[in-house]
Amino acid sequence: MSPIGLYFYSTLTLSSLDKFVKLLADRPHSKKNDIFISRSCSFTAQYRRAIELLEEESFIEIHGLGASMERTIRLAKLIQKNKKIKIGNSIGDLLLSPTTSTVILVDEYHPLSDNLLPTAKERSNSAIHIKIMKPKS
Repeated sequence: MSPIGLYFYSTLTLSSLDKFVKLLADRPHSKKNDIFISRSCSFTAQYRRAIELLEEESFIEIHGLGASMERTIRLAKLIQKNKKIKIGNSIGDLLLSPTTSTVILVDEYHPLSDNLLPTAKERSNSAIHIKIMKPKS
């Protein structure tokens, strides 16, 4: 993965001495058929978007990080169960191809006083990427 930039995700003041900042994970350059699953977005909206993309594309790829992994798997299985593809004179199921990876996340501590240095802590988080493909005719 190539770094695209760091964005502030959330801040939390831990004490009067420092402020905790979580940075967003770097994403690879996304394509039109990529869907990034989050817990904050409506499950129904993510489902509808995936179905719409499958009408146009031969495959889509959905990505989930950390706590969103379970939601990503449920979404992929629901799409596979409900979306049938016509192949010639018969109906076929969508194919799922899951892969997992580990993503490095950065947590930064910014001191509120000028005489302390900021510190950063790296941690690992699991991710899942599920490619949903139409079967070849």
